[in-house]
Amino acid sequence: MSSELTVDVARKGEVTVVSPVGRIDQETAADFQATLMDGIREIIDGDGHMVLNFAGVAFISSLGLRSLMIGAKELRAADRKFLIADLTPIVQEVFQISRFDRVIDVHDTLDDAMVALVS
Repeated sequence: MSSELTVDVARKGEVTVVSPVGRIDQETAADFQATLMDGIREIIDGDGHMVLNFAGVAFISSLGLRSLMIGAKELRAADRKFLIADLTPIVQEVFQISRFDRVIDVHDTLDDAMVALVS
């Protein structure tokens, strides 16, 4: 099965919103990580925080989780926030099983994540 992933990156004020759509798996994880790290470097060089909108993510593999861990670590080291919002049920289950929901700040909706950044 061929995997497809598109990633939209938008700036909303001081927040970079990364919205992947598709599967983050062995075939797509490297491109996802490259896009994620480009956004993280811009934040570290400038200002702001990052929110990942996972509403369109159908699946995430361990390689995808690794990308998230690397991104979260980089932003924490720069005293920036890294939040994830709107997990699909399958991805939410992966986060719970792997305990990623205890390591990375996860919010029910993108709006909830945006509000958390200002509080």
